[in-house]
Amino acid sequence: FPSHDRRWNKLGREIKFRARVKNKETGEIKTILFPLYLPQHEDSLMQNFPLNLTMFEILNFDQFTGLKDKNGKDIFEGDVVYCEDNNLKYQVKFGEYPNPHDITFNCNGWYAENDRICCCLVMTELLEVIGNIYENPELLEVSE
Repeated sequence: FPSHDRRWNKLGREIKFRARVKNKETGEIKTILFPLYLPQHEDSLMQNFPLNLTMFEILNFDQFTGLKDKNGKDIFEGDVVYCEDNNLKYQVKFGEYPNPHDITFNCNGWYAENDRICCCLVMTELLEVIGNIYENPELLEVSE
């Protein structure tokens, strides 16, 4: 990984975020992508934010997983992915989740979940980002 590029952490994963923001005057909602530049001094994340925060309300703020789907599209927290292997849709999340191989302990990290299944986010070559839970909540609705 490019050691001179402050967008990369020591594990070789680019750190970037996706935010949905609402203009406080016009009500316009837009999605912006921006990298987190690792501080050389006392910079903070919000100093890297590309908008004037007095004019915009942050609606949601999602981190890049460091993974890409089968089409090379970045996978972010909050994305809805379709798995062609089992024809199911999942929401991408980060946190603690049940270990599918050993019920005596939980896992922690990026995972995909729907109303029936929770799994580690590893075989991304089978996944396709089809939307996100904020702009496309209907993608996760259970059909009767």
